[in-house]
Amino acid sequence: MKKIILILGVILAALWLAELFLVHAHATGIWWRDLKGYAIVMGVLGGMLLMFIAKTLGKYWLYRKEDYYD
Repeated sequence: MKKIILILGVILAALWLAELFLVHAHATGIWWRDLKGYAIVMGVLGGMLLMFIAKTLGKYWLYRKEDYYD
């Protein structure tokens, strides 16, 4: 598990560096969208939020007790 987290961290850092130095962003008129790394941070936070919501829904809505069919 630690190896996967390390690999994902390296990929995230490489994407962030690529956005800082290689990608030319067009101005959108919204100041926070013009920040470097905005899309990466929003993607990671959005993914984490979706996983949290899915896990919470699964815990309270889908999971059943072991003796559910008895």
